[in-house]
Amino acid sequence: MNTFDDVYIYETLRSPRTKAKAGTGLSGLSSIEVMLPLFNELEARAPGSKKICGDLILGSATQTGEQGANVAKLAANTAGWTQLPAMTINRYCTSALDAMAIAAGKISLGIDQAVLAGGVEMMSRTPMMSDKAPGFMDPKVATAAHNLPLGIGADLIASLQSISRGDADRYALRSQERASRAISEGRFKRSVVGISTEHGLMETDNAPRSGGSLESLAELSASFAKMGAMGIDQALLAQFKELSEINHIHHPGNSPGMVDGASLNLMGNKSIADDLGVSARGRVLGFANACGDPRLVLTGGIDAADKLLAAQKMTMKDVDLMEFNESFAATSIYCQRHFDLDDEQYNVNGGALSLGHPMGATGAMLVGMALDELERQDKSLALIAVSGAIGIGTAMLVERV
Repeated sequence: MNTFDDVYIYETLRSPRTKAKAGTGLSGLSSIEVMLPLFNELEARAPGSKKICGDLILGSATQTGEQGANVAKLAANTAGWTQLPAMTINRYCTSALDAMAIAAGKISLGIDQAVLAGGVEMMSRTPMMSDKAPGFMDPKVATAAHNLPLGIGADLIASLQSISRGDADRYALRSQERASRAISEGRFKRSVVGISTEHGLMETDNAPRSGGSLESLAELSASFAKMGAMGIDQALLAQFKELSEINHIHHPGNSPGMVDGASLNLMGNKSIADDLGVSARGRVLGFANACGDPRLVLTGGIDAADKLLAAQKMTMKDVDLMEFNESFAATSIYCQRHFDLDDEQYNVNGGALSLGHPMGATGAMLVGMALDELERQDKSLALIAVSGAIGIGTAMLVERV
């Protein structure tokens, strides 16, 4: 199903995104504990929502340890929302946006009149690849599954699209500047829920870095050159005859940051507005899933956006804003070029390069960012797209109400 008639977004809540570093930010809290303030805030903003919600769907990309055993259900019960069946899904980085898409489908079909959807990823406590999945850890399995390392895919995109390290670094600095401006101007205040920790109240994203320059970024070593030299580059060059080398341009300064964070959005049909006494913020027009070339790894969100626009009989000229998850600078630059987007249309408040990327939670956070910005600019339509590993992509069109 690509199109919906009666699916609305009432609240978009999220934690601050804090650096995935032990002893700081949200790191002293478990995934369940980070979700609890979001449930509490939702009840405060939409009294009665507990009674009418029929399900909870959370994304989480590393479902092991504290994020194992269906963390969505454990969080719901701990928060007192015991009526929710709840499920946790994993579609890599697109998980939270897919959680919202599944919720939209259930609402549109009349299965539930309201559903909670979001995600959680505590990367300081449940690090990426700590589940030791063979698709990432076993070279034989990864090769058979066409699962290339994310950074190698980003460097391959840079090589194919003639994106230089300078291009990538300039884009990364722009992301930092935009995120810092958005935080200082309070553009995220409606969606961000303050969370009490042993370090005090966390109510602001702390990943953006100020004071960077092209000169300082130029001093950083490429992150994936050694990995590529272990045979991956040679294999790719055999497949992409037009390339003489893989240009390894990505480093910590132009790659997505690892952070902790959680998101929780209230979605429902039009009738719940009267039941709850709240107004909808947005309407979901449609969504699409796609899978691009797995060798490029992180272009699936672009393919999904193309598919969705075609299904809606729209072009990017009909869209006011686009939020595309900044999964490495080259991927972000390629997306902007592909859709010929103006700077003031595209990731206007920064993204994962500056704010960080709590993998299973990011997609729902981007929907909140899009609605916040549509309201701020008094505009109408936003396209949200996220790429995941092995070519996966998800896109959603949201109209401001």
